[in-house]
Amino acid sequence: MKLAEKLFELRKEKGWSQEKLAEQINVSRQSISKWESGQVLPEIEKIIELSKTFQVTTDYLLLDENSEKGSSEVILEENKDKYYKEVKSFGLWQVIYIFVLALAIYLFLAGSSFPATFTALVWLTFFLLVASAMAINKALKMKEKYLDKVIGFDNSKKEDAKDETKN
Repeated sequence: MKLAEKLFELRKEKGWSQEKLAEQINVSRQSISKWESGQVLPEIEKIIELSKTFQVTTDYLLLDENSEKGSSEVILEENKDKYYKEVKSFGLWQVIYIFVLALAIYLFLAGSSFPATFTALVWLTFFLLVASAMAINKALKMKEKYLDKVIGFDNSKKEDAKDETKN
C-alpha cells in the first residue's frame, strides 16, 4: 500500500474531511488532495506531523504494505500532563481499593465482637464496602485498559499471550 492510500485510509478512519486534516497539520486542503492522489509527496516535516496526528510510525507511512501499523512512541507534549495525571490517579485508586478491602475484612472478622444491637449495621456496612470494592476494581480495570492502550501495551500483551499459547 502506498503513502497516498494510507493517508486516505487513516483520514477516513478518523472521520475527517481533507479540510479538517489540513487544519491539523497547517497545510492547504489542496495539498492533502495531491498527497492522497499520489501527485505529490509531503515534505519530511509534514510526514512527521502526520505520524503524530494519526499516532502511527513514520515507517508505517513510508514503507510498503508489509510494514505493520504500529502506534507512535511519541507522546505529544500537551498530552503528557493528561497521561501523568491518569497514572497518578490510578495509583491512588489502588490504595483506596486496598483500604476498602481491608476494612471489609476487618468488619467481617471483628463483627462477632460488636454488641448484638449493631449486628445489622455491621453487616450493612460490610456489604456496602464489598460493593464499593467491586466498583473500584471495575474502574481500575477500565483505567488500566485505557492506559495500556495509550502507551502501547495493548498490542504487546496480545502478542505475549499468543506466544504463550504456542509454547
